Amino acid sequence: MYDIIPLILIVFSIFVIIFIIVKKIPEIISINVDTIANEQINKAKQKIINQRLIRLRQEYLSKFMRLIEPIIIFVKKNWDKFYYKVLEKIDDIKRSRENNIKLTNEEKITTISQLLNDGQSLIKEEKYSEAEKKIIKAIAYDSKNINAYKSLGQLYFTTKQYNLAEETYKHLIKLLEEGKLSRDNLKQSNLQINEDLDNVNSQISSYYIDLALIEKAREDYKNAISYAKKAIEIEPLNPRYLDILIELAIIIEDKSLAIRSLDKLKQTDPKNQKISQLEDKISEI
Repeated sequence: MYDIIPLILIVFSIFVIIFIIVKKIPEIISINVDTIANEQINKAKQKIINQRLIRLRQEYLSKFMRLIEPIIIFVKKNWDKFYYKVLEKIDDIKRSRENNIKLTNEEKITTISQLLNDGQSLIKEEKYSEAEKKIIKAIAYDSKNINAYKSLGQLYFTTKQYNLAEETYKHLIKLLEEGKLSRDNLKQSNLQINEDLDNVNSQISSYYIDLALIEKAREDYKNAISYAKKAIEIEPLNPRYLDILIELAIIIEDKSLAIRSLDKLKQTDPKNQKISQLEDKISEI
């Protein structure tokens, strides 16, 4: 009697399973195998695309960070130095101006001359930081002193502070151009330049060449040539300027410009010992 009960339960369970399977058969039959495959493929494609987008984003971000990394490092290294240097200059100027009030015009001229002489001596000794302070103090006494700015520009170029050198020479050109507006301006200002306009132009052209040399040092030859041409517009027969322009033209392999400039150099300075060397360099372009 008791042995039949488990058997009945087993048979009942089998019937239940059969009933469920029979009921689900229409659903199983209606399933589209191709649709399932396509869905799986689409999901796989989407996953690959998402992974690729993430990888590309990471690659571009990595490239961008590598690109700006030198800038970030430079700013971190130089910001404090630059900030305190500016503050130091401002303090020097303030102190000098306070002393300036107590000086007569003759004393001021003597003081400026002494400061600039001291600055030049310190430059020869390669004590550039001390030299810079001396020159800046001279500028504090006379904010339009050409010799002071000239010394400062030379100092910055020597120490490869090209941005500061560039700004200094541009300021020099601006001062001289302003001084050219009228003879009255020249007389009324403290600009230490000859009233002869040709001399003023000669100084301006020399500072354009200084700017050209700065750009050459930066390997920005296009701007270097532009500045050299400005200098030659003012002094078209200056052998040194023509020589610099020829060298720049050779560097960028502008044979036409090099030949034209060499022809002018031959007319201006036919005995120039560099002519044959320059001809050889041009022939190799």
